[in-house]
Amino acid sequence: MIAGLEHVGIVTGAVDASIGFWHELLSTDVLERHVARGAWDPGRHGLFSATYLPVPHSETLLELVHAETQWSHEGWRDTDIGAIHVALHVKDADRTLVRLASDTRSTAIPYGPCRGGRSAYLADPGGMSVQLMQLVRRPGGMPIIAADGWIDHVGVVVENMARSVSFYRQLLGADPIAENAWRGTNSEYVGRMLGQPGLELEAVHFRLPGGNAQLELVQYSGISQGRRSAADRRSGGHFAFLAERTTGTPETIAEEAVVVPSGRYQGAYELRTNDPDGVPISIIYPRQNRRHAAR
Repeated sequence: MIAGLEHVGIVTGAVDASIGFWHELLSTDVLERHVARGAWDPGRHGLFSATYLPVPHSETLLELVHAETQWSHEGWRDTDIGAIHVALHVKDADRTLVRLASDTRSTAIPYGPCRGGRSAYLADPGGMSVQLMQLVRRPGGMPIIAADGWIDHVGVVVENMARSVSFYRQLLGADPIAENAWRGTNSEYVGRMLGQPGLELEAVHFRLPGGNAQLELVQYSGISQGRRSAADRRSGGHFAFLAERTTGTPETIAEEAVVVPSGRYQGAYELRTNDPDGVPISIIYPRQNRRHAAR
C-alpha cells in the first residue's frame, strides 16, 4: 500500500546551480547529502551524489542527483512521451519569475479545472521542466494552501491514457479525481506556453496518498512527439513512493527488491519498476520511519 510521495528525483549536471535554484524557489535549505560509489543505474559506475531539499507543507523531498557520467538534456521537449515535470504553487507567478531572474512571464488560465489562475513553464539548471501555478481552484476541489512552494502536481506525458490510468489506479489503489480535455480554442493557451501551436490534450488527475499533491497524466495530440529512451528517462527524473512501514522481510518483497546499501533509507527494501511509458518509479519499504517532519 502506497503511503505517499517520498521524493521527486531530478538529475542535474550542475548540482551547485540546481541547489541554488531550488533553494530560492522552495525557500528551504539542504536537508541531507549522500555521496556514494557504485551503480545508481545498472551499468553506471563512479561517484554519484544525492542532495535532498524538503518541499514546503509536505513530507515530500526533492532529490538532486549528480553523477560523473551525465546525459544531455539538449533537444528534449516538455511534450515528449515519457517527459515529466514538477508543478509548484506560488502566490504570485510573475513576481516569482522575476525573483528567479527568468525572462518568462505567466499566462492566464482561461479554461479547465484551474481556470482563473496563472501558469508558466521554465527549466531548472539541470533542464527539468518546472511549472509555476498561481491557483484559485484545483482539480477535484482539492485545497489550496496560502503559501509558496508546495507541490500542486507531478506530471507525466503518456502515449495511451487508458493504459496509464489502469497502471496508476492499481499502483495508488484509488480512482482519478478529475478528467478533462482541451480542444480547439480551449487548448490554444497551453500551446503558447509550451511553444507547440495546434496541440490538444486530455489530462487525468489522481490524488497522491499522504498529502496534498496530485499526479497528472497528460496525453497530447495534434503535434509531433519524441519518445525518450530508457537512458533519457532515468536522466530526466524519477518518482519514489513510500510504502507502508514493514518490520519484517516479506517474501514477496525480498524476492524482487534490493536492500538499500546507504543513505537515508539504509537497510530498507526498494522495488524499481517503470510505468507504461518507461518513467522510472521506486517503491521504498522502510524498516523504520525516516521521513522528515512536515513543514
